[in-house]
Amino acid sequence: MKSDMAYRASGTEEALEQAVSRAFLTSYLLSGSVEQAEGIVLDAIDSFDPDTHSEDAFVQGAIEAVVQGNLRRTGPVERKLFLPRELQSVLNLSNNLRQCFVLRVLAGLSAKSCVRLLGISAKKVDEYACIAIHCLARP
Repeated sequence: MKSDMAYRASGTEEALEQAVSRAFLTSYLLSGSVEQAEGIVLDAIDSFDPDTHSEDAFVQGAIEAVVQGNLRRTGPVERKLFLPRELQSVLNLSNNLRQCFVLRVLAGLSAKSCVRLLGISAKKVDEYACIAIHCLARP
């Protein structure tokens, strides 16, 4: 029989695994680069302290890192990772539309958080997210 400590550790490990998965998928959708997403998540893992940081803080840190790096990135989006068709379509969006959609809709960040991360107005964030939704809804 597992002790209470073992149950807590198991739950923490599971929560951390989910956070790493969320951070990677979000980083990949934001950047369009497997390599960049891997690097961001590995850096986040190296600097993560489970005693002082939450899993949400881990994901938030990864998102901040990829957005800061992605703003300087140009070039075509890579398509090396298998994704469901619906998520693959997200990678076909332009950077502005993709970033706003992923952050507002998929990651569920507030407009205020997106403004801070992207450096554009809340009106633009919501406008780009709405345009992305309409683009993704087309067959």
